[in-house]
Order: sequence, then C-alpha cells, then structure tokens
Amino acid sequence: MIKSSIKIRALTAIVIAFLMLVGTTRASGSGFQNKIDISVGEEPSDILAADLDGDGDIDLAVANHASGTISVLFNDGLAHFAAPVNYSGIAAPSAICAADLDNDGDLDLAVTDQNNARVGIFKNDGSGSFDPPIYLHIGLYPQAVAAADMDNDGNIDILAANTTDNNFSLLKNLGGAVFDTTTYKFSGTLGPMAFAFLDFNNDNYKDIAIANSGFYLITLLQNTRHLDFASAMAPNVGDNQYDIFAFDYNKDGITDLITASPEKNYLSLMTGKGGGVFDSAQKYTARGNPYAVIGEDFNGDDYPDLAVANRYSGTISVLDNKLDGTFDYPVDFAAGNYPVALCAADLDNDGDMDIIAANYGSGTISILLNLYHSPTAAPESHSSLPYRFGLGQNYPNPFNPMTTFRFGLPQKTAVRIDVYDLLGRHVATPVDGNFAAGEYNMPWDASRLGSGIYFYRMTAGSFTQSRKMILLK
Repeated sequence: MIKSSIKIRALTAIVIAFLMLVGTTRASGSGFQNKIDISVGEEPSDILAADLDGDGDIDLAVANHASGTISVLFNDGLAHFAAPVNYSGIAAPSAICAADLDNDGDLDLAVTDQNNARVGIFKNDGSGSFDPPIYLHIGLYPQAVAAADMDNDGNIDILAANTTDNNFSLLKNLGGAVFDTTTYKFSGTLGPMAFAFLDFNNDNYKDIAIANSGFYLITLLQNTRHLDFASAMAPNVGDNQYDIFAFDYNKDGITDLITASPEKNYLSLMTGKGGGVFDSAQKYTARGNPYAVIGEDFNGDDYPDLAVANRYSGTISVLDNKLDGTFDYPVDFAAGNYPVALCAADLDNDGDMDIIAANYGSGTISILLNLYHSPTAAPESHSSLPYRFGLGQNYPNPFNPMTTFRFGLPQKTAVRIDVYDLLGRHVATPVDGNFAAGEYNMPWDASRLGSGIYFYRMTAGSFTQSRKMILLK
C-alpha cells in the first residue's frame, strides 16, 4: 500500500510501476490484451465456448436474457468472430450449456427459460445451425443449467438449478436427446445458483456441489448411481455463494472447490482432502461484487489460476497460482458493464487460454486474449531437412485406442502436444519434452478417454498448429 507520507517522486515511480502492471498478469511478460467488445443481445446472462461447427476452432454462444435470444458467434481460428447468428424460442434465457445430447458427434445447446420454468434443447445439425427448441419442464426461476452423464449409461443428462423452488431438476436422457417425461427434483438447497461436478468417493460416478445464494453452506451430494443423491458433509463458506467451480489447484489428484460471494467481496477456496472432506475455506479478496469464477492455467505453468468477474467494477481479476497452496493478489483487466459470467478457451489457437465475459449491463461480451504464447521472434532458419516446423495428421484416424502423432522440427526445441475435447477442455499431454531437429512418430494410448472428436495442438517455440482426430471405441 502507498502511504500518504511517501515523497512525490517515489509516489510517481510506484504509480508508473502500477500502470505497467495493469496491462500484464505477471512480471514475466505474459498477460492479457486490452478487451475486444462484441455486441450481442440485451442483458447477456451466460456464455460458453465450444466448437459448435466442427471446424476445430472454438466458437461462442451467449444467452441474452432481455432480448430472448441465443447468439452464436463463429470463430475463424484467429479470434475473429462473424456477426452473431441469433436464435429465438426462449422468453428469458438465463443459462446455457453445450453437450452432445443426441449422440451424433456434434454439440447441442440447452438453455433455461427463467420466465417459463423450462429448458429448451437446440439440436445441432452438424454445421453449427440449430433446430427450434424442444421444451422440457423444470422448476421455477431456473438460474443454472449443466450437462453430464449422471447414471453412466452413455447419454448426457441435464440438470437445472431452480432458484425459487430451492431445488434442482434432473432430466434423464434416454438416448438421441429423448428425455424421460419424469422430472427428478432434489431438495437440500437454498437459492441454488450454480453446479460443479466432482467424484469425491472415486466410484466413477459424478457427484454434485451446488452454490447457494440463500445459505452459508455449499450443498454437496453423493451420486448413489440410481438417479438419486445422498447428502454429504457440506463445506462452510461463511456467506452466500453465487458461483462455484471444481478444479485441482494443487495437482494432488483430489478435487478442490472455489466459490464467489459477491455480497462480501471475497472468494472461498476449499482444498479437498478426499472422501468429500474439505479444509476450512481460505478467503481471497476480490474487487467489486465478484459474481463468477473459473480456474484455468493462464500462465502456462500447468497449474490452474483464477479469473473472477466483478459486477460493480466492470473488471476481470486474475489471481496467479503461487504453487505453494495459495493464490497471488488479483490483477484487474477492464471488461464491459456488469460482467456476470465467464468462460475460458484458446480462441486464437496460440496454445494458451483466453478469457471471455458476458456483460449484462452493456449488451456485449468482452474477449481478453492471453499474451502468454505471443511470438517474440521467428525460428532460426536451417538448411537441413525438415526445413520448417510441421504437424502431420495422426494415424490411424479414426483410432481405438492407439494412434501416432507425426511432427517435424528444423531445429532443436521444446515440443508439447496437448489434446482438447469439443468443449475446449484440456484432457491430455501426450508429448512434452526437448527434441533434436528431425522427424518424429510418437505413439499415444487414449484408453482413458471416451469416444468422440478431439483436437490436438503442437507448440514448439512460437510455432503452433492444430488438427482434429476421432476416437471410436
């Protein structure tokens, strides 16, 4: 902190240093570019990032509450987005998620209608165009929606948080996006606002953590494998929560939880100890009504950092993981007016995670491009073969479960190949090491992954290239 007694010259130096820091998250030179704002509909309340047209680039979809539309924005691979394509059919969209609900290999959309106690299913035709919605009844004032295979039958089910009813609905997918007419409702919540999935008892069934806007405890529910849930020990946050995110911030193999409490301006980090037990909440100060929080690796050290949407200050705070069980002080970046939702994905295909915010008060989304992998110099030219960097198509493709990655290097360098699913989530790193100049064939076993479309990206110095592959089991 700067004390009033500091001399003017010292104060000036500190202010200059601070202004330099605002443009970057770290002293190492990585950070985020100034925001890019894109107009969508009125009162955007939620946002997702996923490859909606199957071209290998991460697109965006936005739920616009006041205009009653869903905006889909297609990416050209360099974070340049076409004009929004708008879909109607939901009176007051409050939340949105993407999943392959009909098992046809592309991502469909599920959107909650806050005014009509229902969720609309928009089926993808494979090109990124969506059919008119199919409506499913849920509860009153749904505030969140999520998709997951809750009974391990291979079909993605839907969950919706019914804030006014103080419960959540589970819609069982029978296959092909045909849902059971029975809506399972579960209590034990008070003003549910957000879901997070984890498997705290290691039975390979997804358990649920729920943020409660009307209570100081998280709701933690163990999946009993029969479309039912048993209450577990509820972590005490100490105040109402409006968002929750599950991640493994210390990489010990046990899921941790982070919540946002806007009324008290803090985040609560609960370290998982296994078996559904969590340490007492560590508090982190946020800026101006923190409403949404996510955990992703933003600085390339393989440990998840935090990003927070601050409603009242119109900023995104980034907190670096210090690798010692704590997070650094927040560094703020400008967003739009009243940001209420966040997601992260590699929008420009440069190997790092960018941040996207939905700005409820300005009818826009803000894109913050990550500068961590911005190239600083071109690779040195060599006359030996291969004469340039290159990433070949994996073979065989489709594959089950073994495949081989092919790449060529004109010089000695560090090489990393990362694998992502259709939602842009990092699922594997098959290659990570230093290699001499030459051509390589690197086998990989994908036994632990499920069938689907995946994308793999090679990073070698300033070179990056991505390709698509299909795992069929």
